[in-house]
Amino acid sequence: MRLGGELEMRLLEAAALTLIASAPASAQSTGNFPAIEARLRQCSAAHPDIPGSASCEQGAFVAADSILNTVYRDVMASLRHPGSTHAPSDPAVIRRLVLSERAWLGYRTAECSYRSAVAIGAPLEGFEYQQCLYALTKERVKVLGSPEAPQNAR
Repeated sequence: MRLGGELEMRLLEAAALTLIASAPASAQSTGNFPAIEARLRQCSAAHPDIPGSASCEQGAFVAADSILNTVYRDVMASLRHPGSTHAPSDPAVIRRLVLSERAWLGYRTAECSYRSAVAIGAPLEGFEYQQCLYALTKERVKVLGSPEAPQNAR
């Protein structure tokens, strides 16, 4: 039995998101991007068409965004409640991080919209957009967790 196009796409998206999001909890909480990328390769191999690959990329982005949210919460917690090895809590640093994250989220959306314009109006546009979201989110996790980040360099 052939499903309707929209229903078939929703089922495919749900399957792709489940596959990517089923990465081990440790991979999600520690930023283990190789595990997410292995799941992405498996998903893409199982769904080689453009809509399927876009759904796989969306699943990878959802997993990366979850990692980013965890890292951001951890950084904020360390700034609000510094341990014995950190300087006292500094509201100015917290404000700057909040402003930086808000600006970065706007940048990520705009940049990925721009990058996906190479395929504007084509089915590949969604794939390009999701791929960009994943790449920029992965990079942001590295930036927030780097030793040079203000919360680590204080």
